[in-house]
Parts: sequence; structure tokens; C-alpha cells
Amino acid sequence: MADDYTRVINVSATPAAAYRAVTREFDRWWTQATGIFGTAGDEASFRFDPVYWTMRAEVLIPGRNVVLACIDANHVHEGVLPPAAREEWLGTKLSWQIEPDGEHTRIAFTHEGLVPALACYAICRTGWDFFFGNSLKNYLDTGTGLPAGVRQ
Repeated sequence: MADDYTRVINVSATPAAAYRAVTREFDRWWTQATGIFGTAGDEASFRFDPVYWTMRAEVLIPGRNVVLACIDANHVHEGVLPPAAREEWLGTKLSWQIEPDGEHTRIAFTHEGLVPALACYAICRTGWDFFFGNSLKNYLDTGTGLPAGVRQ
């Protein structure tokens, strides 16, 4: 959908390293996770206490494509977001398309269902701009990301 959050980065890491970062190394660029994605159906939870989301892997094509579906959500921002925003991620999908681009790797990220009509959109857009656009890019270019808790 045209309104879904989408962003593209180019990194110096290989497609294999990019794939590994978005299936196993979330704690190095995004936030603490319980679980990793090795096969379709695997689940992992991501925490920004008290906020958390649980994702299930739908598509895992090594070095090329990752699609995760949100199956549980607790997106609480007391005094900032209305209570209804708590489950806005439920049913949304995180999708990474990874491909070689000359000497670099192109990663197109779409958060399917994260649209401007959601109460959490501005907060989530800012978060993805930072964690995907800055932290993941820095991690894949230099080996050092800025995950939650390390962010300055």
C-alpha cells in the first residue's frame, strides 16, 4: 500500500550480513529480543519496556527477503498515545527486501500497515527513521549500531 512506512538504505555489508542483522542481530541495532528467525514460523519478541511486539517469521529467503508478522503487541506510551494505540501493530508486517547494488547492498524496508491514520504513526516513523535509517545502516557499515539503551 502506498501509505505504508517505507525507507531504503544502501550499506557496505554483504546481503548475507544484512540478512543476518534482520533475523538474528536485532540487539545490535534495534532493541533487545528474545528469539531469532531461522525458519518460517519462528517467533521472537522485541522490547522497549513496557512496550513489546511479538513477531512470527512468514518469509525467510537468505540474503534476499524477510517478512515478519506482528502477532502480539503492547505499544503503550502513557499520556502520549491513546489506549487504543496499544495494539495498532497487531497484524502489521515488517518486510526487508535485500539485494546487491554494485559494491553495496540495497535494503528496502516496509512496515506494512504502519500508515498515517494510526495514532502511533509519528512516533513509529521517527523510531524507524532512527533504528533502520541510522542504527542499522551504521551497524552494517561500521559494525557499531545504536540500539535502544545505547542511543545517545
